[in-house]
Amino acid sequence: MFIYYAAMTFAVLFLLSAAAEVLSVLLKGPSWKALWTTTGSLMLALISFGVGIAFY
Repeated sequence: MFIYYAAMTFAVLFLLSAAAEVLSVLLKGPSWKALWTTTGSLMLALISFGVGIAFY
């Protein structure tokens, strides 16, 4: 159960990181760095969510 909570915590943190990048794009305009950072954060959130579900 510990792995579930840890993975879900990481998933939420990665989603918050992606949201911060989206906010940055809205304020400063798009860039390749923001695109890769957002994509990476969403992929890590998806992986963390999958790990959490697997260990539920």
